[in-house]
Amino acid sequence: MPVSSGTMTYTEPIQGCAKDCYFLAALSSIAWAANSKLKVFPNYQFYNPAAGWNSVQLGVELAVDAGNNLVYARTSSGYIWPCLYEKAYAKWKSGQEQSDIKTVLNGGNPLTAIQNICGGVVKEQQLTFLRTGRTPYPTVAFTTHQPANPNLIPDHSYTVTRKSGDGYELRNPCGGSLIWVNKVDDPANFTNWGYVIPG
Repeated sequence: MPVSSGTMTYTEPIQGCAKDCYFLAALSSIAWAANSKLKVFPNYQFYNPAAGWNSVQLGVELAVDAGNNLVYARTSSGYIWPCLYEKAYAKWKSGQEQSDIKTVLNGGNPLTAIQNICGGVVKEQQLTFLRTGRTPYPTVAFTTHQPANPNLIPDHSYTVTRKSGDGYELRNPCGGSLIWVNKVDDPANFTNWGYVIPG
């Protein structure tokens, strides 16, 4: 099994068999723009605006298939921090150590997931960039049921990393590839987009 420590980089979280692209896009966006807000195994904290912060502790065991491959979140490196974060988030949402990640994390809002991970204020339907084009805050966009752009996956969440000219760079948590689009705030492609100012 890969090790859990190491630098948490935005290129590492990759979606597994669960429909939780929103959570992996959120993790990637935080690693990109607010890395210091990520917690370290085994102590995690998640934020509910109505109830405040709650701590979650968990063991290192992760679900694997017969070939000893990770079933849920995977990583592009030897570090399993995204996998452990996913398991901790499922435990926080379900209250159970061995929760069914596929069921518990089936679909969600990446802006809510960012807020759950690092607190702060959600800014929906808004984008902001530094003079260099980089996003200063964890920023995401999620697509419509049938996006006009054939390079985008329907009903899918992406990490927004930068703007360059008229284009925007998005990271796809399902495989980790980078995609350029002309507009993030295009209703023909995206149902929502925005960022979170971490608390």
